[in-house]
Amino acid sequence: MLTFEVIRELERNEKSNRKLQKLPENIVDEIAKYLAKKESMAEKTSSDIAEMENVKSAIKRFYELREKKITEYALDTVRTGMPPQNMLPFEEHTFWQMVDLLKGQREMYFTALSKPITEGEEPASEQQISEKPIITDRIKESVHPEEKIQQIVEAATNPFVAVQKTYKIMKTLPPFVGLDLQIYELKEGDVREIPKPLNELLLKEGVIEEYIESK
Repeated sequence: MLTFEVIRELERNEKSNRKLQKLPENIVDEIAKYLAKKESMAEKTSSDIAEMENVKSAIKRFYELREKKITEYALDTVRTGMPPQNMLPFEEHTFWQMVDLLKGQREMYFTALSKPITEGEEPASEQQISEKPIITDRIKESVHPEEKIQQIVEAATNPFVAVQKTYKIMKTLPPFVGLDLQIYELKEGDVREIPKPLNELLLKEGVIEEYIESK
């Protein structure tokens, strides 16, 4: 049975080990059930409230520790061909998307550098290389049913999901995969919703600005 102490132990183990720790495949569902049970308590003591805040912070840190490892492993796998062990299903799905995107970008970059340039032909610019979409067969084949993806993402991020806001795109970016497992294509001048925490990063980098519709 999942308890606050077990969740804290999961976080400590993840932090102390360079590799991903092996987890039950239903761990996300178990964490979601634990949170739902605690939230549904009719009368909460100050101790209950404090425990909920602590456990939410522990869950967030635990997720981000694994997220960082998986991102670093994606780079290692592109360079060595060796994938990590002990990924959860939704982590594995995201991992292979990152690997394929990085491989595609890497191949395009070095292909553009080695391609012979005929007389009168301009070499490919950095912008032309980066703007070419990279959507591989592995990504197309590995996409889970939309309903399942939504369940996984909501469970993994609950209760940290915020209401989406509308933003104006200030800079064009090459296609990339967000934490919600969606492929984003951001083009300058477009207006669209962008979820948290992706919006925070893009705001910081000046890629987007909050859009307020004039009346």
